[in-house]
Amino acid sequence: MFTHRYTFRACKQFSELQEGPSMLYNKHSFHHHACKLKGAQSVFSDTPWSHPHGGNKISKLLEAQSGFSNAPWSHPHGGKDNSKFPQALSRFSNTPWFHPHGGKRFSQLHGIPSTFNNTPWSCPHGPAKKFDGNQSASFSVFSRKPTPPPKVESDEVVSLPFFDDTLLLANNVITHMYVYDTVLDAEKLSDSLERLAQRPGWRKMSARVRKNGKGKLEFHIPTEFSETRPAISTTHVKHTTSIADHPIASRFPKPSTTPAVVATTEDFEPLLDESDCPKKLDDYLYKDRSVFGLHIYSFNDATILITHVNHSGLDGIARKDIMDAWLLMLQGREHEILSPCDFHEDPFIGLGKDVSATHRLAERKLSTFALLQWVRKNILDLAWRTPETRLVCLPSGFVEKQRNAAMKELAATQTGSEKPFVSDGDIIIAWLAKAGLSHLPPTSTRNVTIASTFSCRNVLEGSYLPLGKPYLANCAAFFNTLLPVRDITGKSLAYTAQKAREALKEQSSLSQTEAYFAYVRQSTKNKLPPMFGDSNMHFMILSNWTKANLYLIDFSAAAMTPTDKPVTARYMQAVQSPRKAMELFVIIGKDALGNYWLSGSRTKQNWDIIEAALKREDYLFENLPGA
Repeated sequence: MFTHRYTFRACKQFSELQEGPSMLYNKHSFHHHACKLKGAQSVFSDTPWSHPHGGNKISKLLEAQSGFSNAPWSHPHGGKDNSKFPQALSRFSNTPWFHPHGGKRFSQLHGIPSTFNNTPWSCPHGPAKKFDGNQSASFSVFSRKPTPPPKVESDEVVSLPFFDDTLLLANNVITHMYVYDTVLDAEKLSDSLERLAQRPGWRKMSARVRKNGKGKLEFHIPTEFSETRPAISTTHVKHTTSIADHPIASRFPKPSTTPAVVATTEDFEPLLDESDCPKKLDDYLYKDRSVFGLHIYSFNDATILITHVNHSGLDGIARKDIMDAWLLMLQGREHEILSPCDFHEDPFIGLGKDVSATHRLAERKLSTFALLQWVRKNILDLAWRTPETRLVCLPSGFVEKQRNAAMKELAATQTGSEKPFVSDGDIIIAWLAKAGLSHLPPTSTRNVTIASTFSCRNVLEGSYLPLGKPYLANCAAFFNTLLPVRDITGKSLAYTAQKAREALKEQSSLSQTEAYFAYVRQSTKNKLPPMFGDSNMHFMILSNWTKANLYLIDFSAAAMTPTDKPVTARYMQAVQSPRKAMELFVIIGKDALGNYWLSGSRTKQNWDIIEAALKREDYLFENLPGA
């Protein structure tokens, strides 16, 4: 059905598998050899599994599921297909199993221990070998601890900028998925991105994340590239069918005609698993993987692009700069690509050391004790509850209508000479605040802190950053809107939108940005952002990506069939891993039809309240149960 770039090249022996059986590969089928598999049930009723060295036969192999499309597991002597192997965990750290004919890796074999202690499991291809290209880390037969790939002496070793060198960023992998109803040239896409990453100033895209002898993170930036060690880690899966025939990709939602929850992003995460997308810091430390990577799914009528990045290397605006430069490469306009800031230097090495003003919210900053109290009260959300990420569509015209109403209301109540203003983003922040508090008593006096991100590039240009140059790193802070629950739920969108606008204006000046980063610098070695409010507050995080215009990125230059029409995404989503932040909301952007797309991560129960309100056409959450 499709081909894959990589094949299985790594095998090992060991005498006991605690969480999974070994699968022995040959050219035509999979053979499972064991003397005992506890709790396993065979689906081949007349043909038991057996160990090659003799011993007890196995007659039970429970709940098996193949991860290879159209390539079911089979018994060497024939019999019924065994097509289910769920929740399987490979004991080979960072070395996934692969189907010999290509396709999705099989990386999980779970819950079936070997009891044949004196006859180790083995792979018929012999001892372990490294992967070519996107190499896996080597590992010991006797230890589960992986080791990083060997250091490449020609690599340029660069320290992370001071504010980027945190586990909070390094343990955060951001994956974007873009869906295009056009067949794009995969080779042209990968070649142009590869050439961009080899340009002076842009090589940071190819950086490999490593730890030095003291355990500190650093970037190893290649100076030489080859087919086995490309600048950008790229994979490609080619389907010969329509996207409508794919069991997962066929389910991408279309815009709704009213505000609605249209999808759960976890439903599409198997596409990320199949493409071997990184999900955690170890996926960079123990593989020869670039900090910015690409995966392409090709169908005969559509294309899915997946980009993934370790947050220690780039933020949202830096990713946008990369996308813009990539398009210029595709269009043959390389001479228009700007030279980025020198990645050898840290422009913010002195940011926050000399502060000329007190932060506007200094009196509301949580002390260490208050922060610990807040953590204690929210420990279930922070450590145990698993958030669910759902996608919301606000159809074309809805936000415009709400903004026009807000502007009219603010004009009628304005007392000063300054003309009132709120943006679409302010209105959506206010709408998300109402939605995000729909599970709380609407008359509650409990305080709410809405921590919204903003890019600091504009305010820091001239003082810390050179003018007009892309900065391929992190440069963002939070501005905080503090209001009680009852004000957000009981008052209009205009009220909360105006408060958000005022907070941004007051907290985003140069002196306030310096004061903010002084707090970051003074915090723990992990350089945590300051929190404002009180120990009993409800805390929300909002991030607005609208200015990045991600939905309007035009890949028409890569279309297999030349076209004069823009080729823009009809759907996109972003996934944060390995752990999603609770009560995190993202304004992904505005598509070509004027629809706004939002995502949020919260508990299923809290999402169900929002979804029920929207289905009742309570689009402003004014008639919630118990209100």
